[in-house]
Amino acid sequence: MNKDQLVRQITAMYGPRVAQEAVFPSNMGVMLRPHSTGTHQTANGHMVTFYIKVEGEIITEISFVASGGAVLFAAASLSTRLFQGMKMRFLLSSLDPDLFVEELPELAPEDHFSLLLVCEALGNAVRGALPYIREPWKKFYAKG
Repeated sequence: MNKDQLVRQITAMYGPRVAQEAVFPSNMGVMLRPHSTGTHQTANGHMVTFYIKVEGEIITEISFVASGGAVLFAAASLSTRLFQGMKMRFLLSSLDPDLFVEELPELAPEDHFSLLLVCEALGNAVRGALPYIREPWKKFYAKG
């Protein structure tokens, strides 16, 4: 199946915005020397890992790898663009599946499970990076 066929199939199932984000995701890939990573995996094999770099309290870079359905890829891709440049504490206070529902309104309620998975993994990554606010010397010992 080529990308055009895949876009048509996902568009028929979920809508054009999900198809665009899922087939052509932003910031997908493993980051070298991230300050923090956050993973969440389900029993059915769906998984997402976020990698973040921070400067002070600001998230300067986010990337992800995922395994799962189109909604998972779409939400992970969208989150990398929405939250890059945001303060970590603000992200933690605003991280909610409803935010993705506003951005991807064509999602059915049964697809919200993937949104929870993305929120949990991204929250784990941000919480892991919080020590860099108080102890910036740790950036020299980043994972990787």
